[in-house]
Amino acid sequence: MLTQIILNFSSVFLSDTALRFVLFGELFVLVLIYWAMAKFSRQSLWIGAGLMVIGFLALLPGYLYVQETTPEDAVIDVSILLYYPLELAALLLAIFAFQKRQSQG
Repeated sequence: MLTQIILNFSSVFLSDTALRFVLFGELFVLVLIYWAMAKFSRQSLWIGAGLMVIGFLALLPGYLYVQETTPEDAVIDVSILLYYPLELAALLLAIFAFQKRQSQG
């Protein structure tokens, strides 16, 4: 049991759908932080909306597959791996917007 928890942590505690909701929630929080640091400018709203659309489209194919086949464990497909660089991009945008805001006074 302990080996299974260590090897496949997400499938023991989260279903596939819950894992996808958590990932989308993380991205949403990072985009909200970016929007707040960029003072909700038009450019930041477009960039943040683009990140959210890309994130939603990355989760959709795997979610539809899970709904059709109902596997026991969480499915980590290739499109879900797009989330890591996507969240990194949102985090870097928020950091750069914060630095720009601090330098403007």
